[in-house]
Amino acid sequence: MGSFTLTVGGIGVANIMYIVVRERTQEIGIRRSVGARQRDILLQFFAETFFIISIGAGLGFLISLTMVEVAQRLPANEIVGTPVFSPTVAAVTVSLLAAIGFMAGLFPARKAASLDPVECLRY
Repeated sequence: MGSFTLTVGGIGVANIMYIVVRERTQEIGIRRSVGARQRDILLQFFAETFFIISIGAGLGFLISLTMVEVAQRLPANEIVGTPVFSPTVAAVTVSLLAAIGFMAGLFPARKAASLDPVECLRY
């Protein structure tokens, strides 16, 4: 269930970034025409992608910690067990999230970096 959620989240982030590339086509053309390299555009969109993912991951992490703390205080712990925070699971989740974020940002960033400056300015 968790990997499905991360995959759907990655697809959502990729779609958002494709929309951002489309809306900022003229800006990309201007930046390229004044000397920005493809690498500069690529890094800009990667930074934006990881910023969006970092906000979501931070909020998710805080919500998860809060849920674990609340669940530890519930009287049903004898029946279902006491939930605990696992640093190993957190590290694996962050690594998986970073990989999905990389893939979600790679394709829109490559598209933005490969746009022709002249065509962007006509857009």
